Amino acid sequence: MKQKNPELILHFFVTQDSKGEPRQLEVHLIPEKEVSIANQRFTEYLERQREMYKPSLIQSHLPDLDLCRYQFPPGVNYPDIRLFDKDNSLVQKFIIENRGNIQGNVSLRGLEYLHFHDEEKACLCW
Repeated sequence: MKQKNPELILHFFVTQDSKGEPRQLEVHLIPEKEVSIANQRFTEYLERQREMYKPSLIQSHLPDLDLCRYQFPPGVNYPDIRLFDKDNSLVQKFIIENRGNIQGNVSLRGLEYLHFHDEEKACLCW
């Protein structure tokens, strides 16, 4: 599928396991010069993923997942994401073939650790 606006840059937000197999995927088109928008959307993605896996934390088993942000060069076309539903290994293939550059990689466990300690600090301030 052809992009209508060449100034929009394709971004993938991917939750993947230690083997690189995707568990979740969000696709965004973000203006090339709006890095702050890309950062804000990725931060929101991180929070949604943390909330989604919160029940696992209650069961004392937080999966070992990486939350990654990939940015593609200008001109990379928006993919037919229905193909990813049929075969999720195509996500990594698309990233490699289209020179997706990792812009952020956050461990879900590390994210939860940081969030827990931020809450702990807030409690100490009382």
